[in-house]
Amino acid sequence: LLTLTRDLQLSVAGRVVVGDELAGALMQASQGKLATPVLVRADRGIAYGDIMGLLDRLRDAGFLTVALAWQEAAP
Repeated sequence: LLTLTRDLQLSVAGRVVVGDELAGALMQASQGKLATPVLVRADRGIAYGDIMGLLDRLRDAGFLTVALAWQEAAP
């Protein structure tokens, strides 16, 4: 699980990653399997361009299967 917070902080499986650590953290979490789907959870207030930038970084790292996590709002 890749999480992007409102202040654009990234974490992979609960571990904060910065800068160029993202690709390595994803490789470790996926045990080197690029076909592993990456589940992205992001704060609702994050700008579209920031989400697209993250998706570009995932693609550049070789992770092409991405799913966006969402949580239904409470009634």
